[in-house]
Amino acid sequence: MAERLIKFLFFIGLLFVASRIVGWLILGLVLGASLAVFLFIYFVLAPNNIFFTIMGEGTAKVVVRGARKGEIAIKGAGEFRKALIQWRDWKLDKDSLDLKPLEKGEKPRRRILGGLRPYGLWPLDRIYKYKFEWTGLKQDGQILYHPPEILDYILLKQDVYFAKVEKAEDSRLLPLDIGFILTISITNPYKALFAVQNWLEAVINRTIPIIRTRVTEEPYEKLIQDIDKISAELHGKLGGDKKEDRDKGLYGEFEEKYGVKVHKTEVQKIDPPDVYREATLKDYLGEQEKKKTIREGEAEGERRKRVADGEKYAIDRISAAQAKRFEEFKKVDPQLGALALDTAGKITPNKIILIGKDLGDAVRNLGNLFWYPKKPGTHPDS
Repeated sequence: MAERLIKFLFFIGLLFVASRIVGWLILGLVLGASLAVFLFIYFVLAPNNIFFTIMGEGTAKVVVRGARKGEIAIKGAGEFRKALIQWRDWKLDKDSLDLKPLEKGEKPRRRILGGLRPYGLWPLDRIYKYKFEWTGLKQDGQILYHPPEILDYILLKQDVYFAKVEKAEDSRLLPLDIGFILTISITNPYKALFAVQNWLEAVINRTIPIIRTRVTEEPYEKLIQDIDKISAELHGKLGGDKKEDRDKGLYGEFEEKYGVKVHKTEVQKIDPPDVYREATLKDYLGEQEKKKTIREGEAEGERRKRVADGEKYAIDRISAAQAKRFEEFKKVDPQLGALALDTAGKITPNKIILIGKDLGDAVRNLGNLFWYPKKPGTHPDS
């Protein structure tokens, strides 16, 4: 009896161990399969927009139904199904699809998988793709051109776009190229993608006439001095910052019809033709050379004046000293003094004659007045 009980308990123990082993094996297989499926979805299906897609922060994607591969980007085929948004603190209105901030107290939706999103039943449903070309600016202000490429998303947050008005004539009919930048964000992804063929081209083409008209009011020289002022005027004419003004201007029309909000329009540069630029540069260089010549001439004149003043001062000092000495000579011998004064008058800026030959002889004669020779041909001290 005891032996049978022991065998029974041993058998139960084996079953328990085996079940635990099988359970762990099944759990491992499930976890491994789940991980494999997740990796397959993340690295294979989602990048190709098959059942899943990957959303970037501040972007939206549109799901269409009934479009075949290759038709979406070329013809915009398919029927709109829904729009997906990935942007913290923002949401899409279910009816109008307008982008709206979360209301006070409303918490942002947190997604465990982050930007990895299922979107529908592929291939019946597909992510909408379109061709887009734009020109932006680098952080250092340099122009960066992006050639046409196929996008499966639309950027919602603000970005800066560069455009150009070519051959806009100023008040003197000088053709100018005007580079301007638009700060834009998307407020309704459906309107931006389906209400107009290309939302960026539409905004730029509607803005260019306003800029072209403004340029005709002043000459080029005045325009380049008032770029900031012109930017402010254009921003005001297009709608400005106040809501009531925006609703009446092009800014309001862009947002209402295209789902595009233009925050600011600024003129970046005004370029004249190369021929005018070269002529202006020559005139500038010629003017600078003329100013340089005038400055050098004035400096040389000033230098010569200082030299002349210095020479005159030196001559005056010497003349005064000599006159004093000649007065002393005159007291001793009037003839000597007159000769000395006559010689002093021959002082010139480049040559000073202190004592001539006759004056030297007179001085020697003056010295003889104090000699008293005892015998002819002998010195008084001898």
